[in-house]
Amino acid sequence: MDRQRYRDLYDQQRKQYEQKVREWTSEHGVLPKGVRCPKETQPLPPKRPLSSFFLFNRKQLPGLREEHPGWTFGALAKEISKEWRSLSEETRQEYTGQSELLRAEYEKEVEEWISEHGPLPKKMTEFRAASRSTWTR
Repeated sequence: MDRQRYRDLYDQQRKQYEQKVREWTSEHGVLPKGVRCPKETQPLPPKRPLSSFFLFNRKQLPGLREEHPGWTFGALAKEISKEWRSLSEETRQEYTGQSELLRAEYEKEVEEWISEHGPLPKKMTEFRAASRSTWTR
């Protein structure tokens, strides 16, 4: 109960500090040496949708793990891929249809993300580098 008082005080002082840092950088452009600034991070871009095989995999894997608890992940993956190859075209089309729906949703999310944040990064390392704060130590 007593901790809450200190947490509130910390939050209040942290907001004041961040406001002072914003004012300083807007006037001077760079923080003085030794002063750190909170990271400004960009939200993550949307994740790519699962393919039809991975949708099948997600559905089959828990059942196989229960049937064969001692199997390694590699053995489970081999068994799932055998089952995938033996599926009828109709069943595969169900998973392909689900995958296409997820792809359409993903494309809408990407369009929204691009309109708000700019183009998608080619690699996550580029994204992480771009989202790092440009403020100096």
